Amino acid sequence: MDFIRDVPTALFVFMCVLPGLMFLAPAVALIKAWKLAHQTSNTPVGSIAEAHDGIVAIEGRVDRLLTGSLHGPLTGRPCCWYRSSVDTWVKRERLERTSRKYTEWEWQSGEEVTSKEPLLVVDRTGICAVWAEHADVYTSTRSIWYGNTPIPEGPPLAGDTQSEPAEKDRRYRYLEDRLRFGDEVYATGEISHDREGLLEPEMKAALPQYARHLVMPFSQRGSFRVSLGSCGDEIGRHTEEMKKTFIVASMGAAGVLGLLLIRFGVMG
Repeated sequence: MDFIRDVPTALFVFMCVLPGLMFLAPAVALIKAWKLAHQTSNTPVGSIAEAHDGIVAIEGRVDRLLTGSLHGPLTGRPCCWYRSSVDTWVKRERLERTSRKYTEWEWQSGEEVTSKEPLLVVDRTGICAVWAEHADVYTSTRSIWYGNTPIPEGPPLAGDTQSEPAEKDRRYRYLEDRLRFGDEVYATGEISHDREGLLEPEMKAALPQYARHLVMPFSQRGSFRVSLGSCGDEIGRHTEEMKKTFIVASMGAAGVLGLLLIRFGVMG
């Protein structure tokens, strides 16, 4: 206790940095999760056939394009949408505050590749095309595996997720998220009916003629999302994220407050 009261101000401020960061980062995540939960609960889910221009939320089942299933570029497995990347295990030179250099290894994220084709989403009233290329997508399947080549030699041998190898054996990490035919999804976006103006000829051929509605990324500020499950599942995920970040933020706030109370003689 006496040590905390007597340390120089600069050192005391430095001591507060770690719990301060432990508070700030999750606090920002908490606010983001609350905003998303609030936005989700205030955007009522409507049927596809009755969707009008503006912001919409729909629930439905993912269907195949007329051109058939896509295939994940890394796994080769059939899907209706994918997002993939290859991370590299790299060595970084770090500099301590004492100007002493040290080496640290970490995963360097590679370029993320997503499918450009829209999702076909079907409910009991109709069908629409959802552009998920720039969406925040929560998928049904994620594959994570490792290898020694920039391009994987094949899909995961067993299951979708492999255990991380020992550091000496790490070279490349392959990640691929997929939405599959028949997955139930919840999507929010902005409706457009300008089928002729927005679609390229090959895309018109891939979409059924009765897919009248096009759900696009927001032209205004907002979160364009496609999530596995229903609106309730989406709210549940945001609520769970809020609980986790609140606990961590509370621990960080308590740490800073405790140091301040000891420093100024209120405690101890």
